[in-house]
Amino acid sequence: MKRRTFAHLILMCPVFLTVLRADSVILKKGGEIQGQIISNDSNGIVIEYFATPTIRDQKTFTQEEVVRVVKSSEDEKAFQDLGKLTPPPTALDQALLDDLGRKIDAFLGQYPTSPHYEELKAANRLLEEDRARLRMGDRKIDGVWTLSRQIAADPYQWAAKLKFQEVKEYSRNNDPVKALRSYELLEKNYPGSRVLPDALDLALQQLEKLQELVITAKSNFEVIDKRRQKALAISTSDQAKEIREGLRSEEVSAKAIAKEVELDGTKFVYVFPNTLDALNALQKVITTEKVRVGLLQKIPMRQSLHATGEAIRLLSSGNLKEATAELPSAEKFWPANVEIASVKHQIEMISKEQTNTPAPSPAAQATSTTIKP
Repeated sequence: MKRRTFAHLILMCPVFLTVLRADSVILKKGGEIQGQIISNDSNGIVIEYFATPTIRDQKTFTQEEVVRVVKSSEDEKAFQDLGKLTPPPTALDQALLDDLGRKIDAFLGQYPTSPHYEELKAANRLLEEDRARLRMGDRKIDGVWTLSRQIAADPYQWAAKLKFQEVKEYSRNNDPVKALRSYELLEKNYPGSRVLPDALDLALQQLEKLQELVITAKSNFEVIDKRRQKALAISTSDQAKEIREGLRSEEVSAKAIAKEVELDGTKFVYVFPNTLDALNALQKVITTEKVRVGLLQKIPMRQSLHATGEAIRLLSSGNLKEATAELPSAEKFWPANVEIASVKHQIEMISKEQTNTPAPSPAAQATSTTIKP
């Protein structure tokens, strides 16, 4: 069953943007309206366009007002539907690349004579290069590739970093629910990771965004409910029955999805604007999480990470004693910091090496300090 939620509808709007810019109407008074021609006949020309990046509108012009109508070909519209063709700057798995590759292949099969044919073949080659690297275990974050052997050298921190990148990607795409679900997994599986302080900051931002959606939905609910009650009052018995059945169906759907995500171990569901119980339940989760995440944010994690970072720097410079002195403060600030255990292990290994290395004999020392002519 396809779930059409408030958050989904918001996310869907930008998808129409490229589609609705396929056609254009050139006006005699000057100017051009870009969008999608709905009709063009003796009654006039109707074009649908974006009045804002997320709000669609329609305008009607008489034939006398228009210099000409430029209607794009079907293959040009299909090409615009493909959107951005270059590989994304962040590639954590093949799903997005595979999806884009399938769309390009479908276009090439349907429009083999398109003027964009060679451009799309080149785009496909770039996508395949990225897919090949992903298959080898490499990962790309913000345009920078990390080799699989680098990831394997510190799997805990890299897995946390990749999960945090997920949180950031969903945040950029204005999907606070998915962002918060990814954050939940990050906190659960990598509670001592280096990225956690930044992840906490971003999680709070996403909670605020989700809060805004709930507040808007609850405000709209009162208006919608009044209209609904008015509609019920003037409806026939059959119409009223249909309205009530629709409402019950949405309530059942909201409860089913809430139960489903609960079984998945997450707290967050999409906004159901017509179901007050679902809105109240989500509001309760948001309030609780804001308090909990806010308390976690007060832990001086960054101070602990600074201390372990300083210890690592000192070890690389051969200052074992000074590096060891950094650990108590790191543990005091944030005991869960996994870098503490890593630094301790390095200190133990260096200490053992120094203990097992015999001191040079006096003769060797004298030889090493003799200046040769």
